[in-house]
Amino acid sequence: MSTTELKKPEFIQVKDLDKARSGYNVYVKVVKVDSEDHQYSDGKTVRFAKATLSDETGSVQGFFKGETALLITKDVVIAIRNGVKRFNKGHICLEIDPFGRVTTEKLEIKVNEEVNISEKFYEKPSFQKGGQRGPPRGRNQNFQRRGRNNSYRRPQNDRQQNDRPYNRNNRNQPREEKEELSAE
Repeated sequence: MSTTELKKPEFIQVKDLDKARSGYNVYVKVVKVDSEDHQYSDGKTVRFAKATLSDETGSVQGFFKGETALLITKDVVIAIRNGVKRFNKGHICLEIDPFGRVTTEKLEIKVNEEVNISEKFYEKPSFQKGGQRGPPRGRNQNFQRRGRNNSYRRPQNDRQQNDRPYNRNNRNQPREEKEELSAE
């Protein structure tokens, strides 16, 4: 049986969260909390907590529910392990998925509320319907691809003006002038 050693988790700072993806670890201090209990139609009650989290480098919004929302109280330092970064109306919001974990820590963290990375708006990339893979098949035989102006081909009327067949290699060379034989 082989045993694998567990790696120590790497904790990042709030300013690095805009580049991070899911699975980050961060120590933050809870600066502000808005929590409420929501009762579902089956009688079950769940707590939701929307919080402003901060460290030395900046602050960010966080959203927690269920048992983790009970840990979120003002002026408490928490560790978010295996967190998820979601976008709420174009703004960063920290959450945890079923594999994530929130714990309270006994650390001292300075707070910087001047830089809030959740205030920056991130726009979703736009995609065209149907993809960008070329012309529709079997609909129109004369369809010309967008973005291509066929500049690699010479227009038809220029070919007719040249009295010789089109050759790619000599397209930029001047046209040879025909010598007219004069009847002397």
